[in-house]
Amino acid sequence: TFSRHHPFVDFATREMHAIIERDAEDDDKLKAGIRLAVDKGVLAANPPVEDVKKIDVLGKSAVEVAGIIVDALGDCAASGCVVVLQGLSGTGKGTTVDRVKAALPNAVTWSNGNVFRALTLLATKRCATLGLQPNDEGKYDMSAVLSPALLAEFIGALDFGWHNEAWDIRIGAGLDVCVSQVANTLLKEAVIGKHLPAVAEQTQGE
Repeated sequence: TFSRHHPFVDFATREMHAIIERDAEDDDKLKAGIRLAVDKGVLAANPPVEDVKKIDVLGKSAVEVAGIIVDALGDCAASGCVVVLQGLSGTGKGTTVDRVKAALPNAVTWSNGNVFRALTLLATKRCATLGLQPNDEGKYDMSAVLSPALLAEFIGALDFGWHNEAWDIRIGAGLDVCVSQVANTLLKEAVIGKHLPAVAEQTQGE
């Protein structure tokens, strides 16, 4: 088994720690981002929150988790509703959403994480265009590209609409690709992961 294959165990351990570290950083940045959005008046400080249903996904397939979600929706699935799916990195959110969408063909899905990744892609591309140099950890000083004006430009470069016979997000600014085309390639590159928390912090309420 792979548990006895030392190179695999070493690789898996490094990946696990990287994911845990990124999630912890994301958590801190998102909290700061929410506070920033509240201070700007973009978000309410105490919005009403409906009951949250927690699902322990350990040992469950994406099909099983999707079934639990669809069952919980009941008649709302036919009449119309909004479902917000939360979870740590690597817990199968994207796969579960695909299974829910297969069970509810009229559903339209958006990945909050992919929106932030698309914005991060635009921000890091701008860093490169400006000739900024990353530090020893491969990170840019993002303060140069996270001004209100540039953030508005990046957000304006995302087009939420009907593209290639499906609802998708087209990334402009010279890239001209849809999120569905690059969600598991370009948007998952290491440079995106390194800068994602900083960009997400500034765009939580946008």
